[in-house]
Amino acid sequence: MTKTNQVPNKNPLLENHLIMGEMVKERIYKSPKILRQKLIHTRMAGFRKQDVSVFDQVQQFSFYDNFILFNNAAYVNPISVGSPSQYYFNITDTLYQEKDSIFIITYKPRGNKNFKALKGVLYINSNQYAIQNVIAEPDLPGAVHWKLEHKYSFINDQYWFPEQINFIMTIPMISGMEYNSSQKSYMSDIEINPDLNRRELKDRYIKLDENVFSQQDSVWLKYRSVPLLLKDSTTYLVLDSLRGKVNLDLWFNGLTSLATGNLNIIEGLDLTWKNILRINNFEGARLGLGFQTNKDFSRYFSFGGYGGYGFKDKAFKYGGNIIIDMVPDDVLELKYEYRNDIREPGVLRLPFEEVGLVNRNLYAGRMDKEIFHSLGIQSKFNFFNFGLSLNKTKLKTTDEYQYYYTDTDFKNEFNYTELSFQARYAFDETHIWWKGIRIPKRTKYPILYFSYTRGFEDLLNGEFDFNKITVAIEQKVNVRFLGETIYKIEGGWVDASLPYSKLFAGNGSGGEFSFINVDQIFQTMDNYEFLSDRFVNLFLEHNFGPIFYQNDYSTPELIIAQNISFGSLSNPNLHVNTSSQSLEKGFFEAGVGIDNLLMFKILKSYNIGIGGRVYYRYGKYQKPEFKDNFAYRLGINLIL
Repeated sequence: MTKTNQVPNKNPLLENHLIMGEMVKERIYKSPKILRQKLIHTRMAGFRKQDVSVFDQVQQFSFYDNFILFNNAAYVNPISVGSPSQYYFNITDTLYQEKDSIFIITYKPRGNKNFKALKGVLYINSNQYAIQNVIAEPDLPGAVHWKLEHKYSFINDQYWFPEQINFIMTIPMISGMEYNSSQKSYMSDIEINPDLNRRELKDRYIKLDENVFSQQDSVWLKYRSVPLLLKDSTTYLVLDSLRGKVNLDLWFNGLTSLATGNLNIIEGLDLTWKNILRINNFEGARLGLGFQTNKDFSRYFSFGGYGGYGFKDKAFKYGGNIIIDMVPDDVLELKYEYRNDIREPGVLRLPFEEVGLVNRNLYAGRMDKEIFHSLGIQSKFNFFNFGLSLNKTKLKTTDEYQYYYTDTDFKNEFNYTELSFQARYAFDETHIWWKGIRIPKRTKYPILYFSYTRGFEDLLNGEFDFNKITVAIEQKVNVRFLGETIYKIEGGWVDASLPYSKLFAGNGSGGEFSFINVDQIFQTMDNYEFLSDRFVNLFLEHNFGPIFYQNDYSTPELIIAQNISFGSLSNPNLHVNTSSQSLEKGFFEAGVGIDNLLMFKILKSYNIGIGGRVYYRYGKYQKPEFKDNFAYRLGINLIL
């Protein structure tokens, strides 16, 4: 059950909950990490139907993990190994329940410790010395405050199992009021080690029962563990009475679509806001507009398009797609895509990689004109994404670069016909499902990427015959009381001589926007300084967390980094009018910095953290002038 409200407010309408909903869900789990969830019933006051509710997605099912996660921040669990040296525990009372004792223990971080810590109360039962109840909240909350409550019951005279999970969240609003969300989950009909068929556990997504949107009170009386309060019932009565006067479905869908990168403007149609504004060195500011139909339009297919104009290169770009859901429940899509756009040459693009708002595209200062056609299938199964496509691409350089195509022929325009297989594997990755789009949540395990491309000469006017492979692995590792380590290893190989566009350019950050820190690129490497047909990169960074002090205005986090690259280039003489060099001797840079040195609250609900970093280039490719080997970066973080 989910309830949210605003306080205080004198409007009689808002004396009830602003939003209220309930759901009944079947959850089946089988080791290792196989989960099936079926949504049997869901109801939200004032709405005819809803997306699959994501309200319970923020809740952590078990309190026995080493870290409690919220908004991708990892808080050290007070019952994890080594916690007694970092947390202060105090037995405040002892209760007696039949033959068992219940020890009430408060906990908080020790006074001289600085880490992402919790505070709260533990109720420890002498039967197996297990958690019977627990309350946890951040010791130093951010702009958004949250509290987690777990209650366990002893079932089958053998296991302690979650019986109730409560999650309370408070978000300050610009108006001075607070948005309060209270989410309560009750577990019943619990079976341990049932006989399950693995083939039925297809994936970790929520499936919909055919009667999922039932509004009848008789249905809900059957499942409710606790009766509704008067305020709850009144909320249903008031908001349901508005259903014919106010289209709350449209309003709510428009609000939630912002999390997917799409803004719902009318039922069935989204604006893709990522196409509204782009900034890079080549185009300067690019203004545009894009749209995509969603599941309200059709659950079987969608189509979309976009257009944009770059004010620096004075050129218009556009594209479109058609997607057919061949097997919707199993996420198998047939997709055709067309682009008449520009493309940065030599940049590594990993399959199905999530790209943040501040990314490598800011530094793009060199582009090829691209006409692109693609027909392929994409699928998601458990933790595995894959795609197989046939692509036809025409690229034309926009600078003086030329490729020595034959003994007598230099070219700056190239045709490629390619068969491409792409895959991504993220073990134990869970998802939120909004508007038919699955949004991944962080996993603690390594994420693997693989791509294989076969180029065909004389097929659909293709001019090059080649094999190309790229691989990568990345992971964020939480280290108790020492912060977190992020690493990424990526590499690529091409077996033939190809133009610049299909090779691997050095992933440098030279350009007008080089003062902004972008993760997992080389900060002291000039843009397009190196070129390889085989390479390997290592990006290694450790954040020690708030080891100095923490307050509302400054929570400095110490960062250290080490980045390394090796590569080689066959036949460099084939590339004309380019200053790129090979990378056999190895590129090295080290960095140190402070994140969140200054913190400012904006819009009541967010903190902006400001910090800085300095990087130093060393090794065989060190520049002659000492000062030219340094790069200075500004770090900006949005913190809830």
